[in-house]
Amino acid sequence: MISFEIFLNGTRLNVAGIKSEAGVLTSIVTWVKRKNENNDEIFLDVSGSDSSQQKSLKWIDTKLHLNDEIHIKITGNDQIDQPEIKKADYHAALLESKLKSYYRLKEELKDHIDE
Repeated sequence: MISFEIFLNGTRLNVAGIKSEAGVLTSIVTWVKRKNENNDEIFLDVSGSDSSQQKSLKWIDTKLHLNDEIHIKITGNDQIDQPEIKKADYHAALLESKLKSYYRLKEELKDHIDE
């Protein structure tokens, strides 16, 4: 099993991994600066998806600061830390996304549609 051992400024935060035959494991650093705001925001997200059980998993969702150092060691460690587990309803999420697109396009193209 592939796992990510996550360190922040030399301190081990946790080991994330998917105990399943199919899934996704991801680690993302995000920087955000919004228009008309003076502050930057930086976040670390470590999450995944257990496709076999249709569960979304999250280990880390934390704010970062300038000069923080992140180290990710890719291991085969079976001793992973317990994630926060959220049941994923993939079909409902997909339908919701399609409906949002439909209504947005319907409004955008209303002058070109003959009903």
